Amino acid sequence: DEAGVVTVNFTVKDKAGAAVTYVKSISADIVKLVPPGDNEKTNRWVPYIYRKQTVSGSATGNWPNPDGTYAWQATSESAGTGATNGTLTNNGDGSYTYVFKTNISAIIVDGTTIEYDRSLTHRVSIMMGGSSGATADANFDFVPDGSAITETRNIVQTETCKACHGWQFAAHGGNRLSVETCATCHVPGNIDP
Repeated sequence: DEAGVVTVNFTVKDKAGAAVTYVKSISADIVKLVPPGDNEKTNRWVPYIYRKQTVSGSATGNWPNPDGTYAWQATSESAGTGATNGTLTNNGDGSYTYVFKTNISAIIVDGTTIEYDRSLTHRVSIMMGGSSGATADANFDFVPDGSAITETRNIVQTETCKACHGWQFAAHGGNRLSVETCATCHVPGNIDP
């Protein structure tokens, strides 16, 4: 909405089309697509949700960087059993509502403001399951001000990535199944310290 509160309504069905009325937990992410900046040739996804990842307890104290080295990394929120971020509401009929904890109008990452621009294409990703329970992900591209999508960024097909990463991108627990979801965190400048 205009205030930066993100609410996602979605349904979950099994392969036969029957409603899945119990989802244990989900993860969710939201990004915006910004036009090319100075010295950039293409548009790029910019996340709204970050975490500070700090090197701690490295085997040698210096590899790959000394303890205490940090980087801000794009990440997602979670809700449901054992999760403490946003709010997941089960409507009992296979439909769910997720309200993000993160207000996207007030994001500051390491002193830099991430502006909420309602005229840009945004992508919401919902991920569930993986190593525990039914597994799926879904993505929805939209423009918050209600205008039509005029720009997107889909440059690699999921099947190409799965040729090396496997059918469920298992490195993240198996709940990422499409490159559209991967693109919400794996963005330029996102590094592991």
